[in-house]
Amino acid sequence: MSEAGKRGSSRRKGDEYQDLTALRLALDSYITRKPFEMFLEYEQSGNLDDIVIFQGTEVFAYQVKYAVNTLDVYESSDFIAPESPVSLRRLADSWKAMRVRFPGHQLSARLCSNRALHPSLVDLVTSEGKFTQDVIEDRRRGDAKKLRSELASASGLDVSLFSLFLMDFQFVLRQPTLLELEEHIRTVLLDKELGLSDGTIFLELKDAVKHNAIFSRDAITAESIDNLLERLQSKLLIPQVFPINKDHFVEQKHLSVLLDRALLQINSGYLIVTGLPGSGKSTSLTQYFERLHRKEFEVFSYYCFVGVNDNAQRMRVEAESLRANLLCEFHRRYPGVLKRRFDYSERNFLECLSRLAKFFVDQGRRFIIFLDGLY
Repeated sequence: MSEAGKRGSSRRKGDEYQDLTALRLALDSYITRKPFEMFLEYEQSGNLDDIVIFQGTEVFAYQVKYAVNTLDVYESSDFIAPESPVSLRRLADSWKAMRVRFPGHQLSARLCSNRALHPSLVDLVTSEGKFTQDVIEDRRRGDAKKLRSELASASGLDVSLFSLFLMDFQFVLRQPTLLELEEHIRTVLLDKELGLSDGTIFLELKDAVKHNAIFSRDAITAESIDNLLERLQSKLLIPQVFPINKDHFVEQKHLSVLLDRALLQINSGYLIVTGLPGSGKSTSLTQYFERLHRKEFEVFSYYCFVGVNDNAQRMRVEAESLRANLLCEFHRRYPGVLKRRFDYSERNFLECLSRLAKFFVDQGRRFIIFLDGLY
């Protein structure tokens, strides 16, 4: 069933679809921790300006189009007619300019839409939306050869450049509708992958992308998404630094020797260190764990008390704060091992502990959580 809309709503839906497509692409890279820079309405890429993503030496330039009627298809005339929004001449000119502007980069020019291709065009491309090799090399006959010739003429490129353009061009079609795309972002990317089930976070991200497209020339990066999500989730995150005056610190050798022996004997379970208040337990243990050989041990620390002037003193002894801060550090160090980065539930905490424990065992390392002041 196609989506129906009021007359004049197509442009508004198109802008929203572009923003949601950008958000999906950004979150896809963010979740896999691929470094990227994304620019919206990029002024240096001509008509391929809707979404431009830099990943290393690769550049992905998207023109995004939305069809209110999901049964719409692209016909050959859409690419041949000079006045068409997806005129091949416009796309080819932009591709050519970007090749000059970004030498040494592998360029991928992409048309992204929820439309499909007309059957007369489907035979020219692979299932991935790339032109087939025999079309690129002009080895087809009959109607396919004639259509390629018409496309080449419409592009305004010479023979060799047109073949290169076909190699770099990709159709990203039959994409989700506007409502389906929003649902995918909410349920799959945010909830399932990142553990963000709060609907207001989706709206915050969507508004951030919209604001960037209209007002900002800055890139959207994994770091900028980190900052936004951590700001939205920051109510439970507190500094995990225990202040030590190293000029006055004197190592308790006997304690270090006992800990060395105990850690070698423990394959699982816990070790408790007790002593009178102010006897130097936190200071000594902090220094000890900081000096452990990193190739053999991985240590995560959580402080239930760091000082009488700490504004978060009451929060530190709450179980939710302990889970949130440890989970945040788990994901910061090992984003490729864990999922649901912002899920601070007990269930996910146990799941992450199990995953990390197996990961370190497979590496032949020891996994230690240092909980200071827990009582």
